[in-house]
Amino acid sequence: MRKNRRSVSAARAGFVGTCVALLCLAAPAIAGTKLYKWVDAQGVTHWSDTPVDGAKKVDVPAPQSYSAPPAPRVSTPVSAPAAKTPPVEQPNGGYARLAIVQPAPGEAFANISNVEIVATAEPLPEANHDPFIVMDGKRVANALSVIVPAVRGSHVVHLEIEDAAGKVIATSPSITFHVQQPSIATPPRGPALKGRPKAR
Repeated sequence: MRKNRRSVSAARAGFVGTCVALLCLAAPAIAGTKLYKWVDAQGVTHWSDTPVDGAKKVDVPAPQSYSAPPAPRVSTPVSAPAAKTPPVEQPNGGYARLAIVQPAPGEAFANISNVEIVATAEPLPEANHDPFIVMDGKRVANALSVIVPAVRGSHVVHLEIEDAAGKVIATSPSITFHVQQPSIATPPRGPALKGRPKAR
């Protein structure tokens, strides 16, 4: 008799466990619904969505869900083709200083026969660069110095550098000098008369 009771109890326990397992599996489907639980006279547990006398209301929690965030899109930047940079021309042909150092700007010469013109270039012109002294718009020397006849009047001088292709790549500032020579209207005076024999 006791064995039969044990068998019945075991069967009931197995049945209850099966119901609980089924409820766990069905929890997502019944989440949010009302369930009622009661035990009958034979000790069997019952579940229903309809209330009965003596049943207890059971709250079924909503299942927890997790939504994975979308994977970030990794975009590989496409680099634009590098623009070709034109070669940078050095200012004034790469010369730090070009100047006429003699005569001085505005210098005046009186009663002379020649004028020496001296220019400077820093750095000195390269082997394939030619320096030219230009006076009154005409080249008077392929050098950094030259002696020119002292012609009466005002004269403008500058230095220019020419490359192997014949292109002027650098130019110095211009200076102006003056030559004053005696004439019938303005005969020589002062030191210019020294050394001349007196008229008889």
